[in-house]
Amino acid sequence: MSVSDTTTIDAFGTDGSVGVLSIYDHLDWSDEIAHLQVLQAKISSYFGFIESRQYESVFPQKEISSFIIEVSFLHGVTDTAHRFLSAMTRKVNGKEVTLTVSPSSGSSAGEGPRSSVSHEVTVINSLVVGESGEAVLTLFDDLNWDDTDGHLRTLAKRIEGCLEFAQSEEIHKHCPGAGHFSEFIIEVSFVHGITESAYELLQSYSRRAESLGAVIQICVPGVENG
Repeated sequence: MSVSDTTTIDAFGTDGSVGVLSIYDHLDWSDEIAHLQVLQAKISSYFGFIESRQYESVFPQKEISSFIIEVSFLHGVTDTAHRFLSAMTRKVNGKEVTLTVSPSSGSSAGEGPRSSVSHEVTVINSLVVGESGEAVLTLFDDLNWDDTDGHLRTLAKRIEGCLEFAQSEEIHKHCPGAGHFSEFIIEVSFVHGITESAYELLQSYSRRAESLGAVIQICVPGVENG
């Protein structure tokens, strides 16, 4: 999932009574106008998600008073984009919706990919219950491959944490009223592509995941899911 998938929600969670929706923007700024048009279409889908109250199916027993749409830019953010996001702040169904730039974004457009990003290895970027009762857990991997071994160790720990979370009672605290999940889908979204060694790692975890009733899916922006 990424900004290019203009009809999908990349990640959605809560912080107290605040709904936090994330957009992962991997596009560069070589064509700023086209970039902003894609971003505007993505944000419009997010406003539609809020206006139609689809969030109530994800957190049916949680009262959400306001929303933050946080955009994480891989290639930094331009002054025009900053002004654009500020202008998009509005109220939807009486709830304030604020657009912000993620602290992990580069400080300015043109900044190269980060060599490392601090991660909590157990963090799950998104948890959504699908129409068929499946739990979809998303891990957003924005590390590059300068340190392949370190990247793989972090990825392995995050997958381990995700599998443990899926089998614990903790998941039901985040999805009250969801009942029994028909399936667990762990989607790993790579910003900088996937290496052969990472693919092999996920394949090894897929066999373990299957024994727990889970499926691991790989997502790379601009590439069909494998």
